Amino acid sequence: MKELNSTNFKEVGETEKELFIIQFYSDTCGPCKAMTPVMQKLEENNNTNGSSLNIYKVNTGVDFEIAGQFDVRSVPTIVFCDGPDEIYRFVGSTPLVDLQHVIDNRFDDYFMEHGEFRVEKSNTDYKWLVISILVIVIIYVLFYFLS
Repeated sequence: MKELNSTNFKEVGETEKELFIIQFYSDTCGPCKAMTPVMQKLEENNNTNGSSLNIYKVNTGVDFEIAGQFDVRSVPTIVFCDGPDEIYRFVGSTPLVDLQHVIDNRFDDYFMEHGEFRVEKSNTDYKWLVISILVIVIIYVLFYFLS
């Protein structure tokens, strides 16, 4: 991971043409420290087989101007950028699988159109709920008429 600060910010913005990630953190933030191995694993997973994913870190206590430009209000905040454009962000501790999901699905048509991922609707089976309510009603009716 590379440090991003006010001196190299403009250069990085001009040279990055593909997907890259900015992790906003603070030295005093426990969840930020917990995210360090997650971000290292993410970088390791995505810098193999000739592909490269640059991950930058911004210390919000030192480089608050960059945090202000990205409207970062709490840390850890992880921002996914594609060239100059922000495409997605996570606020708070985030599992590796969720971070990898953004990388793997950034070209999904639904995501590109709506800026969010499609959530599959669960096919809830209401059979047990109906049976439970029916049993409760029968017990209530029997109790009412037998008392």
